[in-house]
Amino acid sequence: MKDLEKCADDLKVATWRLRAVWVIAPHWLGGPTDEWETVESLTSWTRVAMGHIADDPHQVRGTPGKSPEPPGGFRVPRSDAT
Repeated sequence: MKDLEKCADDLKVATWRLRAVWVIAPHWLGGPTDEWETVESLTSWTRVAMGHIADDPHQVRGTPGKSPEPPGGFRVPRSDAT
């Protein structure tokens, strides 16, 4: 049973990391990006993709720390309020 629990945990982490790659890949490859993204959320998703996942029961997010950015940084929509 312990092996099955470890396998389930490994699959969960792999799913989170793949989701993170799905979120950040357009910024690295030049594809369309979502309007809701912020530099902070993209940095967090990059940390998740790298395997640095915070222990938070309510959301998937990366641990604090530095992470690589695409050349020129993350492209996020500019607010009309600024």
